[in-house]
Amino acid sequence: LLCGQMGVWPPHLQGLKGFLTLARNVLPALTEASRACRDLLPDARHFYVDTCERASAAVPEATAAAALANDRRFFVLDLFLGRTPDPDGPFIADVLAAGGEPLFALQPGHVDVLGLDYYAHNQWQYVDGAGHGLTASPDPGSLADLIGEYWKRYRLPCALGETNIRGFASDRASWLKYTLFNEPFTTFLLCGQMGVWPPHLQGLKGFLTLARNVLPALTEASRACRDLLPGARHFYVDTCERASAAAPEATPAAALANDRRFFVLDLFLGRTPDPDGPFIADVLAAGGEPLFALQPGHVDVLGLDYYAHNQWQYVDGAGHGLTASPDPGSLADLIGEYWERYRLPCALGETNIRGFASDRASWLKYTLEQCEVARSRGVPVDGYCWFPFVDSCDWNSLLVRSEGNVDPVGVYWLDEKLDRRPSSMAASYAMAAQGTPAAGLPAYRFQPPVSGWLAGWMPQMAHWDWQDPPPAEVVVQARADPAIERRIRRTGP
Repeated sequence: LLCGQMGVWPPHLQGLKGFLTLARNVLPALTEASRACRDLLPDARHFYVDTCERASAAVPEATAAAALANDRRFFVLDLFLGRTPDPDGPFIADVLAAGGEPLFALQPGHVDVLGLDYYAHNQWQYVDGAGHGLTASPDPGSLADLIGEYWKRYRLPCALGETNIRGFASDRASWLKYTLFNEPFTTFLLCGQMGVWPPHLQGLKGFLTLARNVLPALTEASRACRDLLPGARHFYVDTCERASAAAPEATPAAALANDRRFFVLDLFLGRTPDPDGPFIADVLAAGGEPLFALQPGHVDVLGLDYYAHNQWQYVDGAGHGLTASPDPGSLADLIGEYWERYRLPCALGETNIRGFASDRASWLKYTLEQCEVARSRGVPVDGYCWFPFVDSCDWNSLLVRSEGNVDPVGVYWLDEKLDRRPSSMAASYAMAAQGTPAAGLPAYRFQPPVSGWLAGWMPQMAHWDWQDPPPAEVVVQARADPAIERRIRRTGP
């Protein structure tokens, strides 16, 4: 467009003829190169990157210009992928009239990921029939809708290829969301109290040692980011959990866990501790009182990481229990509990379920539905994140051992060659990303062992219209151990 039609860059051609001249000279070599790379590097991924744009019309006489621009934006990638053109499209009609038909015989290229470059000036609004307009529309559609439009057309994984805003630092920061430290409470617990991760400290003393070393720097960093980037938003992310007691003798253990879960964020925000809380009492007895003088940090959004194992149920006075409660509270109630305590906008920071693709699709439906319920109760739930997008590895050992064990938790699953494969979960996730509410997502019957883990959640899903997992997905079990990975193999196209 800039080199061939507008004459801005060399070779300074102009008009549709110049545009088509460049297309005829460049695209055959480009598609051939993409096929060669695919054959030579079958495990590599080709990121095809171009602008992500949309035009609109401010008045009826501008409709034709907007329609031509909206037809033109897909032209090059349609050619690249061998898509059949719509001869009734206004830009395609102009191309055919200009003798561009041979381009439609181009041998297609190969694309793995579609990179979408998005700027505010990508949403044009035409104001008359002469092609005049505004490059930053006064009534733009959302970027999410625009990404969805490209996804529906090409069905390729997408990435935001480029973006920025030209302006003051505070203007640019308004586009920025950041997390300084993922799950500080969980990290202190696993690194400092349980000795699972380095530096392998143990007991309450180890937990407090890490808190004293990390929290002052973390709160200071959050204040510095707030001052330097006042328009940006700090997403503070940690686990969202609750403990219960199955028997009276287990009540103290549950009470301690419920007091402990808020400890780090309370410190971060400068909340006054309750000295009668069982965990706070232990902290004070262990010499942790100086922590309560910590200068508070800054948080804009509270990210709540929720998994089935976050609802512990203690069964005795020795601290033994079940990590997937047989009688869990609802996620909506749990989100509401954090909202009532902190009065911060919330987001579901992470969730997944370790199981078959259809299990994950149903857990997606449940967690999304619970976020909708929380919002209907007045809780500002500003986001949802399924973690991870692609199957992860080695969480069966809590990352202690690097063994390459694939965890069946992703939106896309990994096959034996570690290629990414779609499934019922990927289809449900795409529907949700395009705006389908939880009620519109399929409810697949949970399969063992997930059906056992989530037995306590079933009353919360009693209103669903259940169906069997898709027949094209066949359960494959690598070993007899019900705790190991399961995969979904395609038996059809």
